[in-house]
Amino acid sequence: MTSRRIQAALLLVSLFLVVGCTDLKPLQAQVDDLRLQLNQLQKEAKAAAASASSAASSSSAATQKAIRQLQLAAQNNEKAITALNNKIDQMFKRPLAKQEAALPTPNP
Repeated sequence: MTSRRIQAALLLVSLFLVVGCTDLKPLQAQVDDLRLQLNQLQKEAKAAAASASSAASSSSAATQKAIRQLQLAAQNNEKAITALNNKIDQMFKRPLAKQEAALPTPNP
């Protein structure tokens, strides 16, 4: 009777091993599929990082160009304001000079 119990136990162990081995094949296929997906995602992440870096570089260059253009516009505006102020000063100096010339000089 013990012999039959041992044989039955060995049969059950063998059955579990066989069933366990057959169950590993689908799991191995899933693991392989997941590895492929992981590799694909890593490639896409690297490409996205490179794209983001390129966009940041382009943005930085565009910002610097815009700053240079604003500085140039500010300088041009400053020159134009200075020229306008000079013209206004000249406009007020001429009438004053004509008025002073037209005034009689006091006698000592």
